[in-house]
Amino acid sequence: MLTYEHSIETSASTTAIWRVWSDVDAWGTWNPDIEKVEIDSPFAADEIGPQLGPAITADFPDTMAALVARAQR
Repeated sequence: MLTYEHSIETSASTTAIWRVWSDVDAWGTWNPDIEKVEIDSPFAADEIGPQLGPAITADFPDTMAALVARAQR
């Protein structure tokens, strides 16, 4: 099982963070690494297999900083 932890301080509310995070179509506006995203089911929390974890979390600090910056607007 993969375990990864990252934290960031923000004045943005959890509601603001979730609103930005769950707006999948707008991810490319605050995360320059995303060229295209498609989702074919409702956005929800999910478990990701350990084989994908390192690839997904490599840029997580930068991704979270961009998410927080967008939510603080």
